[in-house]
Amino acid sequence: MNTPTGLQDRVIIVTGGTGRLGQAVTQLLLQRGAQVVVTYTKDAEFERLEKALSTQEREHLSAHQVDVSDEKQVAGFVGDVMEKFKRIDGLANLVGGWDSTPVVELTLEAWNKQLDMNLKSAFLMSRAVLPHMIAAKYGRIMGVGAQSAIQAAKNQTHYNVSKVGVMWLMETMSNEVKQHGVTANAILPSAIKTKAENEKDPGGAWAMPEEIAPMIAYLMSPESRATSGAKIPVYGKA
Repeated sequence: MNTPTGLQDRVIIVTGGTGRLGQAVTQLLLQRGAQVVVTYTKDAEFERLEKALSTQEREHLSAHQVDVSDEKQVAGFVGDVMEKFKRIDGLANLVGGWDSTPVVELTLEAWNKQLDMNLKSAFLMSRAVLPHMIAAKYGRIMGVGAQSAIQAAKNQTHYNVSKVGVMWLMETMSNEVKQHGVTANAILPSAIKTKAENEKDPGGAWAMPEEIAPMIAYLMSPESRATSGAKIPVYGKA
C-alpha cells in the first residue's frame, strides 16, 4: 500500500484517540500532516498522549472531553469542531471496549454497556458528521468491527453483536452516501497486542496498534476513494 499523501491539513476526528489504537492512529495522522481532533474521557489518558507527541505534532492536535455515547454531547462536540475548522474530512470511530461473560450470566447492564461503547457511539458520531460531509461532497468514515463479528467467539455475545452492528452500520452508510463522495468502511481486528506482549512474543499472532494504524490512515485519505463498504481483516496471524 502506498503511503497516503492527501492527508495534509485534512480535519479528522479520532474518537478514543487516547487509547492504545487511538494513540497510534492519532500520531500517524499528525505525522502525515492532518489536523486531528481527539475525544477522551480521562485526563490522565490525554496527558499520556500529549507526552508521546512532538511539539510540532501537538500544534495540530485538538482534544475534547466527550462521552460519544451521549447524543447531546456528540451534537455539541461536532458543532464545536465545525465552528473551529469549518469542515470535517474524516471520522475514525475508535471508541470501544471488550468484555467476556457467558450468556447465562450476562446482565442487561453489561449488554447495554457493550452496545453503547461499540455501536451506539459509532452511530451517533457518524450521523452527526454526515450532513457536513454530504454538503462538502467529501468524507471518510471508518469503524472498528472484529474478527469475532464473522467468527463468533464464546462468552462474548454482547461484544460480538455490537461489532456485527458496527460492520453493517458502515456498509449500510456506504450504500446510502457513496454517491456524495463519502466512504464508510470497517476494519476487523482480532486482539491487539501491547508493546509488552510484543516483546515477549515478537512476530506473534496478534497485530500491534502501529501495524493497524496505516490501514486507518489510508481509509481516512483521498486515495481510498474506491474503497467503501469494505470489511477489512487486520488479524495479524490470528
